[in-house]
Amino acid sequence: MKILHYLRSLDPAIGGVVQVVMDTCALLAGAGHRVTLATTDPHGHDQPAGPSDPSPLHGKLRVVAVPPVRTNMRSLNKAQRDQVSGLLRDAEVVHIHGMWERSPWQVARLGLRAGARLVVNPHGMLDCAPMRDGWLKKRVFLRLYSAPVLARASAVVCASDEELAQSRPWLRPGVGRVIPFPIPLGAAAESPADAPTPDPTPHEQRPVVFLGRVHPIKRIETLIDAMGRPGSGWRLCVAGPEEDAAYAAWLRRRAASAGVSARIEWAGMVSGAAKAALLRSALCLALPSLHENFGAVIFEALAHGAPVIVGTGVLLWGQIHAADAGLVAQAGAHSWSEAIESLRRSAERRDELAQRGVAWARAMCDPATLAAAWHECYAAQPAGSSATRA
Repeated sequence: MKILHYLRSLDPAIGGVVQVVMDTCALLAGAGHRVTLATTDPHGHDQPAGPSDPSPLHGKLRVVAVPPVRTNMRSLNKAQRDQVSGLLRDAEVVHIHGMWERSPWQVARLGLRAGARLVVNPHGMLDCAPMRDGWLKKRVFLRLYSAPVLARASAVVCASDEELAQSRPWLRPGVGRVIPFPIPLGAAAESPADAPTPDPTPHEQRPVVFLGRVHPIKRIETLIDAMGRPGSGWRLCVAGPEEDAAYAAWLRRRAASAGVSARIEWAGMVSGAAKAALLRSALCLALPSLHENFGAVIFEALAHGAPVIVGTGVLLWGQIHAADAGLVAQAGAHSWSEAIESLRRSAERRDELAQRGVAWARAMCDPATLAAAWHECYAAQPAGSSATRA
């Protein structure tokens, strides 16, 4: 099957969407589909993977750079539309990612005009919390620009049941599907006996790690406040790009006021081997976000042996709680402090939680299951009367 994906930017600094789109495309290419990922910002990915690529999934994935979109609304001009039309030749599916820029919807229109089926991944942008932020502009954009195209989609794919439930008010009946992202878990051990050499950091000295954009929606101040509670002696590593400089400065002032600045490391953007080493050394990953659609970093942490603590703004919190795959903390410093201290008190509990988390992640992100679900989604005719789940 020939499939064209479109994501405007592949810059990893914009968040986890980039990696999950790349992983999804690689999974589909590995399953034998002809996959092209078109983007206006390839960020160094616009070369087909060669035979030396360590991941066999990337062998058939082609990344194509469309000239950058420079207008305020990031619309495609005629030359760019002509290039996309060429990429769509003989395509059976056009798959767009995101909601609030014009260029994906232009690509969708071109695909429909070429006779391709349309699949849309909102990536949590239709969830309740994001829809409350700038609600008027988003409703106007939906009504005037994207809704006529969205109504012709064969499928709108969400990463979890909760995302679909929150997105459903904006979708026509039956168009929704649930297919989790294929997060690679290659580094995860099947059992403690298979685990790589453990990090030598003493258990009580391991840092709590926050991994993600430094942005107000992430609520990093919750962790800083928890550090300031009596008896708290743990360290925090904040690893991610400072997307909101004013918020980052405010966090530093808050840490200074609480007297915990010396116990916080601001690591900036980490990737590759540095990220893997950080997660292997972590006491846990802490994710107190106001909203987190899927949280790919959860799976990255579990793959490297770090258990996870999530807040109820993470849409997967119910599944994590039900599977005892991690800890769930309520809003407020007290709940976060208690959850973190419970792992500091017991290395056995930490390791047990990490292993259960890996088992849950493997079941959710099984490549063969997800590849089959995507194939069925792409092959289906426009949706009927009920949502479908992988």
